[in-house]
Amino acid sequence: QEISGGRFIFGLGAGAAPGTSWAREHELLNIPLYDSARERHRHVAHVLDLCDAQWEPDRTDTWAGFPLPSPRPPILLGVNSVGLAEIAGARCDAMNVALDHPRIEQFIEAAHAARAVSDLAGSPFEVNAWTAL
Repeated sequence: QEISGGRFIFGLGAGAAPGTSWAREHELLNIPLYDSARERHRHVAHVLDLCDAQWEPDRTDTWAGFPLPSPRPPILLGVNSVGLAEIAGARCDAMNVALDHPRIEQFIEAAHAARAVSDLAGSPFEVNAWTAL
């Protein structure tokens, strides 16, 4: 945040299934991937919990050696399932989805529904789309 003048956006995703073409970068770096989408989604929620703890102004001394970003960076979650869309809506500031995904409308609806009943209800939520074109 300091280097970018507050323009940093923290983007993350659940990772691909092991053995898929999307998993190649993880394999090259020996980063383990969970076999099930449920476990990958659980891991994303855990990372978000860690970010909340680390970026909390009244955080515990555990995080004392880490810089406290100011302002807190927005979080963008890559989405390719309803479960991830729900996590994005409830916990993140934005989601990123493939523009040509056949379920894009369902993902957007799921994210907005999760947002409406979350602690972030009423706060802005951005939907970004990517395309290979």
